[in-house]
Amino acid sequence: MHHIRISPHYKLSDLPSRLSLDDKIKVFEDMVFGWQLEIADQIINEKRDNQGKIIREPIPDSGYAVLSIVLSYFEMISKFQEGYCGENKSKEYFEKGVRSVFPELDRYNPRGVNMALDVLWKGVRCGLYHQSSTNKGIGLTASIKYPLVFNPRNFRLIINPHRLVPYLKKHFGDYISQLKNVKNKELRENFDQRFEYSRRAPNVKTGSTGS
Repeated sequence: MHHIRISPHYKLSDLPSRLSLDDKIKVFEDMVFGWQLEIADQIINEKRDNQGKIIREPIPDSGYAVLSIVLSYFEMISKFQEGYCGENKSKEYFEKGVRSVFPELDRYNPRGVNMALDVLWKGVRCGLYHQSSTNKGIGLTASIKYPLVFNPRNFRLIINPHRLVPYLKKHFGDYISQLKNVKNKELRENFDQRFEYSRRAPNVKTGSTGS
């Protein structure tokens, strides 16, 4: 049991039985970067060594697979930021996460932003997770300079996964830097609450089978 990896670089045996807050941040950083964002970045872009030489080429036609990997980031990050300890409210926290990653959305027309968030939730997140495809009006391309472009006139959403993943990596790196700053007491407390909540076993209700 103690040899089970809890992140790419840490096993249970590497850590004290009672984790400090800094231990939790260290493990969380390693998990999200190593098992999610870095993997997605290698798939859609490439992997380079410390000298900048490409050591792994990107996988062609991997945009939808990459979105399936990273779309959980939005809901996850906002629940950690706020210290939410509960189930459900996926759409609410998904949208909060998108706004956290793209704070510039607040500069645009609220109605258009809400429409874009709804399309991103229903058409992309729910489409991929529930039917393995996005809904009508959603396209993927590497030719736009922004991660997301939404046209409210025709409800068309264009996504550039090549740009989106680095945005998420930058956002997560900034969040981790803020967590490591002991002056950010509330942010650290919220993280700790959500981290401990996520470690608890789910409350599975059982009932009669009728047999």
